[in-house]
Amino acid sequence: MEKVREDLKSILPKAFESLLGSNGAKVLRFHVERKLGQDMYDIFHEDPGRFYRTLSDLFGIGAESLMRLVARWLKENGYLKDLDANEFVRLLKEGGEEAQIVSKYLKIPQQVGVTSEEEFFVSTCVPGLDDVIPGFPKGAIILVSGKPGSGKTIMAMTFLYRGALDAGERGVCVSVYESKERFLQLAKSLGMNFEELEDKGLFNYVWIPITMEAGAATAINTVLDRVESIGARRLVIDSFTALKHQFKDPAEVRVFLQTLFSKVVEELRCTTILIKEGDPLTGPLDFEEYAADVALHLKKDDFEGRTLRYLEILKLRGADIKFPRLLCTIHEGFKAISCREIPKIKKPIQHTIPEAWLPLDPPGAYTTGIPDLDREVGGYPQGSTILFEIDPKLTFWQYMVIIAPALASFLLRGRHCLVIPTGGVSPDTMKGASGYYGVSEQLFLERFHIFYEKGTLIKKEQNIIEFDPTNAEEAGKQIIEFGVRLVEDTGNPVLVSIGIDRAIRLAGEEALKQIAKAQDTVRTYNALMFWIAKPTVPWIIERLAPIADVHFKITRKYGGTLLYGIKPRTSLYAIQLQSDKIPPIPDLLRIT
Repeated sequence: MEKVREDLKSILPKAFESLLGSNGAKVLRFHVERKLGQDMYDIFHEDPGRFYRTLSDLFGIGAESLMRLVARWLKENGYLKDLDANEFVRLLKEGGEEAQIVSKYLKIPQQVGVTSEEEFFVSTCVPGLDDVIPGFPKGAIILVSGKPGSGKTIMAMTFLYRGALDAGERGVCVSVYESKERFLQLAKSLGMNFEELEDKGLFNYVWIPITMEAGAATAINTVLDRVESIGARRLVIDSFTALKHQFKDPAEVRVFLQTLFSKVVEELRCTTILIKEGDPLTGPLDFEEYAADVALHLKKDDFEGRTLRYLEILKLRGADIKFPRLLCTIHEGFKAISCREIPKIKKPIQHTIPEAWLPLDPPGAYTTGIPDLDREVGGYPQGSTILFEIDPKLTFWQYMVIIAPALASFLLRGRHCLVIPTGGVSPDTMKGASGYYGVSEQLFLERFHIFYEKGTLIKKEQNIIEFDPTNAEEAGKQIIEFGVRLVEDTGNPVLVSIGIDRAIRLAGEEALKQIAKAQDTVRTYNALMFWIAKPTVPWIIERLAPIADVHFKITRKYGGTLLYGIKPRTSLYAIQLQSDKIPPIPDLLRIT
């Protein structure tokens, strides 16, 4: 008997945590044990019928759905054999000696059969979300919560629309708020043509007006008829909160959920999104929070006068949550944003390949090397200084994808670059970064001139130029004269990039005087200057920002890398890289 008890205490917590999440399982255990006065799993072992009656007191008819889901999880994970979910629940309801039989069917097998992710999960088809989770459990309840305007409806639209296009899965949308015409109009403004899907039999829309008084039976039958009639594999109820208010009493809500679980989710294997208004982290938890297989919460915050959206993954049955918070946007449909870094390559791309990727210089400016950024700011004006304010949380590769394309563009067009590196960046790192964009090693050595203070322990290549760090004025003069000579000899402008942290470390505030002189020279010769500023000293940004012509911030939030302009002011953009894209020119995804 003790072996059975220990097996139960090992198995059941896994089931409840998988279904309810860690916090949900703790809340359930707290309420059950407060009511029973002893350990929840001891009670299940000693008197399963009493355990079930306690759940019924707490959840009403919802207890049956919860335990049916528990049984299904136990079977799928190899812990329950020779007993189906309905019989499992029937025995619990019977109580007494009948219920005691249940524990005998629960075993920890020698080797539990593992269901593959491909069999257990279905693609969300929500752009970016499948990059960080294996998908939604097939035939699961997905609870999507959030305040008005957080993007819940657009996320659900995307789930249905992309599911039909990308996975061929038919979908049904049940709405309490919007007529079909308003739904189609909103979807079309976001680039989603549901009318076309409807014509192909891939979509159906159900409007249940708030004034409907027929109750749970009518709502249930309406939903079931539409789901069954087109063989839907995806269902959205928007919003479940409003739908609940139509029912005459709480018992009807439980009847609706019970039918939804047993008919739509379990029998028809239809993955279902329930949209809920509000914040489950601050308000009281309802039964749907416990019963859902996946719980997602959408939030919208102010970020320096711009809208920042993010998605919280509160619960994900059957999978670890590695990234509990993700940036997201509703620009042209819902997209989750994950951060991809550039994979390191062993050798540069051949110099003959990349001309096709090089954007043209905009009139009166130099290309940023990034088409999306050129469209936003019109390139970098000739003779200008660009301040890049770098978040200390970023790696070299995360911010360099914004800066490197312009440097490579200069090199590949026969121009020269003069660089005082930022701290921690070696010549080999810069050479490797240039290689992504088709800059050969020879070209790098000929046109990419790197200035280091004397005494630095680096390999002395032909493009390494040393200066005396004890004489800032003389060092500044040396660099300026070198650049002017290149402009006059080649007839081409140069790009000067200064790691401000290194300059300040070597010369303190005197470095600012020399930087200002260099800025005047850049303006005179219609060249271009980058200031790469990391907050190594608290005053540096406030001193540089007023005299920079353009000021960008690159930062990191909830796993994503963000870019936005302070001067000129721009929208907030997520920096997105396709993992197989070489050269790695980022896409800028607007956060709205």
